[in-house]
Amino acid sequence: MFNASLVRFNDIRSLEVALEKLDDSRILDETVDDDDWPYEEKLTKRWLKLGNPFKEGINTIESGTKDMVRFLIAEGCNERTRRKDKWYEDQSREELVPFDERINSLKVITVFFEKDGFVYAVPWMTPTVNMNTFCNDLFPERIWGKFEKNPSDYNLTPDFFYWLINVFTRGNKRVSFSPEVIIRAWTGFLGTTQDSSHRLSGEGEKISAILSSLAFIFMNDPFKAVNMVIQYENERIPVALGSLGNLGISENEYEGQYSIRYGGNQRKVLLTYLMYTKILPALFNAYGEARRLGQWNETVKEEFTTFIGDTIVSRVKKALP
Repeated sequence: MFNASLVRFNDIRSLEVALEKLDDSRILDETVDDDDWPYEEKLTKRWLKLGNPFKEGINTIESGTKDMVRFLIAEGCNERTRRKDKWYEDQSREELVPFDERINSLKVITVFFEKDGFVYAVPWMTPTVNMNTFCNDLFPERIWGKFEKNPSDYNLTPDFFYWLINVFTRGNKRVSFSPEVIIRAWTGFLGTTQDSSHRLSGEGEKISAILSSLAFIFMNDPFKAVNMVIQYENERIPVALGSLGNLGISENEYEGQYSIRYGGNQRKVLLTYLMYTKILPALFNAYGEARRLGQWNETVKEEFTTFIGDTIVSRVKKALP
């Protein structure tokens, strides 16, 4: 699995302009403003070019469904100082430890693509990495202009998550017909009070098998993330959908045509593009349509919660001697 987060640039509208900004950001090294830090020891902040199979500049790759995907890809390297008390050999503060022991170093491969007249960057970084620090250091405003981390129109609300699970548990698992989107499995969740990792495929297994998950839903607790297997047309992607639009994509469990001919970072590029430009927009559109048509509202949500409560009671009764 690889993790992805989203950044949208407010004033950059094409990959050609983004490439110019990337070239202007190749070397952003900084000195440390502290008398105890050797002046010649600069912090490396740079964008590095990736070699084979990627070429310099704008890359184009044909997916298995014949879609042509244009993108930039580069590796962001960011060094920052550790806390000052970590700089020294001992409490006397007379001798510094080696340079690499005084810094935290991070390298993150980042993909850039266009959508709806905007350029987006997707750093492949784990949720534990400080995205604010990475973006502020490697996308300086003087070069890149203003940008939005985790843009709000890609945020997944608690109501959206509950709608998805209602489609899976009470509906026919079909989100939409055109494009065809089906939730094939609900495999886990992360909540504010608990989390659970399980597999509820809906193909021979009953949703009432996991009481802790049902109780979490019944209490109407907000989700931080939901793990699902989503089928988009002929593509099946196991993915963790985060509330900020961040994703965890299981590239090795993916089934489909879109990127099956590729491996490694090429597959990750195509799956990143597929999720952010096709699958998530399709889910958002279907959710909005369900709200517009009255197929999902507070009344339906209450019915869903009641269904979950009844399922819990039924399961407990069956479990009792």
